[in-house]
Amino acid sequence: MKKLLYWTALLAGCNSDLGTPAQLDRESGFGGVPFGSSPALLTNATVYSAHGDETTFIQHTLRRTDGSFNLADSLGFAIYWDYKKGKLHKVSASAVGQGIPAVLKELHRRFGPETVRNDTMYWSGETVIATAYCKSVDVDVLLLTVEQKPQAP
Repeated sequence: MKKLLYWTALLAGCNSDLGTPAQLDRESGFGGVPFGSSPALLTNATVYSAHGDETTFIQHTLRRTDGSFNLADSLGFAIYWDYKKGKLHKVSASAVGQGIPAVLKELHRRFGPETVRNDTMYWSGETVIATAYCKSVDVDVLLLTVEQKPQAP
């Protein structure tokens, strides 16, 4: 946890080209897959679980063919795509060890300074929220979630 706070302070202090939380709303998704879209847009993903009208797909990596940086390039385990009634509403991913600083740097670049509460970092737009939480198991693990905020009926 101390490493997370160190990396956050370091990155916040050295990055002058910060984005804004409004970027969350403009991107409104993850890895080029927008919220509300169907699973047909996923590539190299397989069904991880299915219960009623909820389905989760798993994808082990996202890579850009041109070699440019992709936030998912630094993620260590997998990306989970959560669908309700066939529409994407949440994405969860993880980064491990040395991949964490690159993910934090990209989050700061895209979404600007975070709000920190109870060891969790938050970026909040009008319709989308991102959270990042770091914990130590055998190695440091950063858990990232990007999801749509519940919409008023």
